[in-house]
Amino acid sequence: EGLDMTKAGYVIFSDFGWTPAYHQQCEGRVYGRLNECHGAVSYYVVGSDTIEEWIQEILARKLKIIEQIVEGNDAKDAGKSMGYELIKKMKTEMRSRKK
Repeated sequence: EGLDMTKAGYVIFSDFGWTPAYHQQCEGRVYGRLNECHGAVSYYVVGSDTIEEWIQEILARKLKIIEQIVEGNDAKDAGKSMGYELIKKMKTEMRSRKK
């Protein structure tokens, strides 16, 4: 089950998933197979100082870790809890807004 988006020209993400694979799957459905590529474009709508901006940072770090592992390199950040860092950031932001 899923959406058949093989004829779409654009993908717009305004609410981010927690894994790079989520976005890659959505983009892959639009782009189609390699032989059927028709120039689709992906947009990521990210506001300044929003949770999406923080999630985007986490996704970039996750992608870096995945690339390091696939290439056979040591992924130093692989064991770190990025979710904990996000919660810590959110708490700090909420405290600063109360002042």
